[in-house]
Amino acid sequence: LLTVEQCAALRASPLLDLSGNELSAEAALALAQPGGAGLRELRVAESDAADDVAMAAMALTSLEVIGLASTRVTSEGVQLIALGLGSTLLTLDLRSCKLDAGSISPALPSLTALKEIDLAHCMFSCDDAIAAASVPTLTALDLSESHLHHSYEDIDPLSFWEALCYHKRLRKLRLTNSGVFNWDAPQWRTVSARTQRMGYQQDHFDDSMSGPFVVERGSHSLRELY
Repeated sequence: LLTVEQCAALRASPLLDLSGNELSAEAALALAQPGGAGLRELRVAESDAADDVAMAAMALTSLEVIGLASTRVTSEGVQLIALGLGSTLLTLDLRSCKLDAGSISPALPSLTALKEIDLAHCMFSCDDAIAAASVPTLTALDLSESHLHHSYEDIDPLSFWEALCYHKRLRKLRLTNSGVFNWDAPQWRTVSARTQRMGYQQDHFDDSMSGPFVVERGSHSLRELY
């Protein structure tokens, strides 16, 4: 368990990886106290970190990367991060967080500098996926092993696929075993890496395919799709 004194002493570092450590609310808030060197990257993955860390992050105005994978951060914490770091945050890792479906989409428009977001192993809605795919500054998106909430399965996913295929900056996209393949998706023509090696021209989308995929139409920027 990291103490308040230990966290206060760590403020001198521009990069903190506290993954796997227990972090109390008081210790998290100590990171945000004046006197630090300008923390740019904070990772607390696989810890007991919760929304108190998100609240502390609001005051870390120099923060560009925050890793919250497998923590107890909730939808409210994501909103706090977006409120406090909207113009500076570049990378947001929420892998395996227990977020409410529909809670990501309200926060993303505020993150105007965001380049990378990891939502793997998360529950999301169609609106969440569309909002993530529509962030204009985004270069990397991970929705692998994610799940589409059952209440949203009847929503037309066309806007999601269009946002992906015509995104101007997106370079890396991971959709392996993603819930987006449970939608009644349009038949975008895809070619798997295995099919390419075998020399086939076309491999139509179906529910059994799990990637990696290469989009053949639309995007002029996408380079990696898994």
